Parts: sequence; C-alpha cells; structure tokens
Amino acid sequence: MKARLTSVNSPFVTSITTIIVLLSLGGCTSISDIVPQLPPAGSSNSTPTVGADIALANQFLAAGKRRDAAAAYFAAAQNYRSPERERLILQAAELASLVKDLPLTQRYLAPLDFSQLNNENKTRFRLVQAQLALNDRNHRETLRILPQRVNDIPAELGKKVLATRMAAAQGSGDKLSLVQELVLQEPTLQESYLVTLNHDRIWGHAKQIPAFQLEEAKNGISHPIVKNWLSLAQLSRIADNGPASKRQTLRGDLGSWIQNNTNHPGMIKALDLLNAAPTTTVTPYSTDAPKLVIKSTVVKRPIVNSPVVKKTPPKTPAVKPPVVKSVVKKTEKKDPSVGLLYENIKKKINKDQ
Repeated sequence: MKARLTSVNSPFVTSITTIIVLLSLGGCTSISDIVPQLPPAGSSNSTPTVGADIALANQFLAAGKRRDAAAAYFAAAQNYRSPERERLILQAAELASLVKDLPLTQRYLAPLDFSQLNNENKTRFRLVQAQLALNDRNHRETLRILPQRVNDIPAELGKKVLATRMAAAQGSGDKLSLVQELVLQEPTLQESYLVTLNHDRIWGHAKQIPAFQLEEAKNGISHPIVKNWLSLAQLSRIADNGPASKRQTLRGDLGSWIQNNTNHPGMIKALDLLNAAPTTTVTPYSTDAPKLVIKSTVVKRPIVNSPVVKKTPPKTPAVKPPVVKSVVKKTEKKDPSVGLLYENIKKKINKDQ
C-alpha cells in the first residue's frame, strides 16, 4: 500500500529529485534537510517526511491495533490529494467496519461522494458496505453488493472481495448459494489439487440441496456449470432413494448427461455414479411382501382358545358337593330313632318298679 501511495505523487517526487540535483550541484545541503512542504509560521522543523504518517498507520495495523490504525489512516488522508485521499479514508472505514463500529464507520464515510470515486475506490466503498451487512448477518445483501468478477481491480482488493463473498455464502447456510460461490471463485485457484478439492466441496454441498430447491434452481439459473452440477445432483438423488420408475431410466439419463457435458468439472462424479447405477430393477414389489406377512400373522388363536379355558373350571366342583351333603343328612336321620329307643327303655324301667 505504501508503494501505491508514493507512486501517485510521482510529479512531486520528480520535483524533489530536481531540487536535490540542483542543491547537490551547489553544495548547499543534503537530502535529509529537504521537507515535502514548508512548515507554517511558528511551527517546528520536525514535520514528518512524505509517507511517515502512513508508516505509522501501518505499524498500528501490524500490531493488531485496528482502531488506532483507522484513526491514523483517516488523519493521513488529509495530507493527500484524490484519489489517494479517498483510498486512505476507505482504508480507515474498512478497519472500523471490521471492529463492528457502525457509527465510526459512517463518520469516516461521510466526506465521500460515491459518484465521484474512481472504479477501484467504488469497489472499496462497496466492500465496506458489504462488511456492514455481513456484521448484521444479512448474507444475501452482502453478496448483492459485492461484484462477482475481480479481474479489473488490484489483486489484494480482489482477494478481500472474494473472501467476504465466501464468508457470506458460508454464513447463510444456503447450500445453493455456497455451490454458486464455489463455482464462481474456481477460476482464481492456481493449484490443481485446490481445483480437485473445490470439485469435492461443490459435489458435497450440491447433494445436500433439498429436492424442491434443486428443481427450482435448475430451471432458474442460467450459469451452465452451476446448472449442470444441479442436474447431476438430481440424478444422484434418484440413484440413492428415487422411485423405481425413475431408476429404470437412470443409466440412460446419466449417459445423456455425460455426452452433453464432456468438459464439465463434474465428469468424474458422473462416471462414478454411472458405474454404481443398477442395470435392472429387481425390487418393484418388495414393499408388498411385508404387508402379506403382517396380515398372515394376525393373532386369532388366543381369541378362540380363551373361552375354552374359562368353561373347564366349573365342571370339577359340580360333582363332589352332593356326596358330602348326603352323608351329613344320613347321620341326622338316625338321631330320632335313638331317641325313641331311649324312651321305651325308660318306660319299662318305670313299670317294673
């Protein structure tokens, strides 16, 4: 950043160089005596040289003191002309947004007129606004504000834009948004292993998109690579748990996808899916078998046998009670005869007397 700031003042540096040459020719002074501007009346001669204010802000930033760095950048902006003035103000606003201080961010942005900014600074302004939206967890607004392409802006600024977009896509929890962002950012990947890893991530998230959202997105998205990732995810869903009627045509549908997308990054996934797809459907009636077993094992026997068990107990005690009662009655009938005999014997004794 320091190199960019000093390069903007190249005419000023050229004039300084001219003065140095003239002074050296005259033997009057050295370079350390030259200051970028004459100090106002009554001030000391310790005015910082060009870039020292920015160097101080950089030191604060390197030490992790974002608030101090933001204040230093904002103060340094007053010493520069456009577009570096706006660049430093936006640097201060960006740091204020990262510490989630909305009032401070707005105070730093207040002096700026968006329509008067150049293209690079307009992107920096959008980056600050997007960070504020991300702080509020407004992920869709973050993605809407930031540009999708970063080819026409400095590399470091492009990395910030892409990192903020990816943070918004991941934070949203929307698998479709994440798939779209991974596809959009793939051209920025330089290493082949990172590209392969990105394909695995896209495939993993695409298969987790709900079925209804897959159908809607496939019909509404125009990006060809994203669109065909989604159609392949639909075929994968059919292979896993789709109805038998659709699995009968699965191999043919996969063959058509492969034929129409020979250069698509998901080709390896499609071939793996084709090798795993069944050649025939052998379970169209598999769901009927359990129903027949359940019907045949309905418990009916306990209902028939239970009355039989209840009828048998009353028969056994019905025969024996009369036998016991008859014995008791016979003994009761002998008692009167014994009493009469006793009376007759008693009468005979009385006569004899």
